[in-house]
Amino acid sequence: MAKIVVKKKIRSRRSLANPYSSDTLHHRLVQSGAIDLENNYVEEDLGNGYFSVKPIDKSKKLK
Repeated sequence: MAKIVVKKKIRSRRSLANPYSSDTLHHRLVQSGAIDLENNYVEEDLGNGYFSVKPIDKSKKLK
């Protein structure tokens, strides 16, 4: 009879914390359908030291 050996891949703590470490940030943003804010945003002053950045055209996605 042949001996069958099954090995489990043990994932390190680092790979469990960030499973997308092999992907680039741009690739992850394209996959998530993020809005391209390059020359497509308006800054709104909230008056308390903070700003809000809002897109002008929400249909413009990253490619």
